[in-house]
Amino acid sequence: MARAAYTWSQNTQGTPPRLTASGHPDENSFDHEALVRHHGRTHTVRSRESSVTEVIAQLRQAHALLTQARQATLQADAAIAELRRNGIKISPEKVVHVGRHQDGYLVWLAEGRIDTSGKAHILRPNRRKFFEREAVPAARVVDLIFAGIERGRLIGHMVDKEVYEVDFDGTPRRQIAIFISPNGYIVTALPVT
Repeated sequence: MARAAYTWSQNTQGTPPRLTASGHPDENSFDHEALVRHHGRTHTVRSRESSVTEVIAQLRQAHALLTQARQATLQADAAIAELRRNGIKISPEKVVHVGRHQDGYLVWLAEGRIDTSGKAHILRPNRRKFFEREAVPAARVVDLIFAGIERGRLIGHMVDKEVYEVDFDGTPRRQIAIFISPNGYIVTALPVT
């Protein structure tokens, strides 16, 4: 049986790979990335060490994200339980985010309805344009609302809404008006210019 025709070209420093008894490159001999040519095809071969290191780093990152998500879920579950103990009706499956107001009481945002309240109302098409004009993409609006409630500076009121000034995403003194019902439910919010 004829030996497979392998050629090797070095991308980085290192030595050519060893061949096994069958004439194939020994995977354990790579200590860098190399191009291996086999029967007219070029294949990129990475070191087993760097691949394992990359996988371990990705697994650690995934574990950290899962841990954060688990902690956030536990905190949300505890907050919802506290709201229920206080006699507040809440549908956990519709809750988008729960936080604590600077005054110590719990506030939450639910999916809501476009014509009345909640996230759907806040992000309805014409309101979304107001946020976009203030350089706040729709995906960051909920974060802005809770940044105002949790760490913003209360600078006044606009009818029944609290107006907060908050540094957000590198923009100092961004202002947002938020209407919070007496039970802590966030009814609506809009940027203030």
